[in-house]
Amino acid sequence: MSETHRLIIKLKKRDGSSTETELESFEKEFPVLEPQKLTKRINQADGLVDMNLPDVPFQYVLIRATYAEDDGAIGVVKGDPAPIKCRFDGIVTDKVLPEGIDVWTGDLAQLQIATDYATNKILVEVYLG
Repeated sequence: MSETHRLIIKLKKRDGSSTETELESFEKEFPVLEPQKLTKRINQADGLVDMNLPDVPFQYVLIRATYAEDDGAIGVVKGDPAPIKCRFDGIVTDKVLPEGIDVWTGDLAQLQIATDYATNKILVEVYLG
């Protein structure tokens, strides 16, 4: 079954009085045949974890990492963006995602993830469309 996904990126600013203004907006539609959502919970002890990508064509990849639990010791709550590192297609150089988010268009054959966060687990979600 085919469906259409639309990625919307909005750049907003907020002034001292908390008034939000949109500076730029961009959206792109993708026809998607087999959308996928992969999830893993990881922490530092897990080391480099394979995300086991399906053998289906996709046009975009969205990675989002969030804290799976509150952690008062570092001042984060469940759902806050969490730092991860990624390796793509067997390349041994880490791409560091300090805010836990990345999006790009194109293909991907292999994805590995890791984090330096040791206390609890981080939820990593990978959307393929």
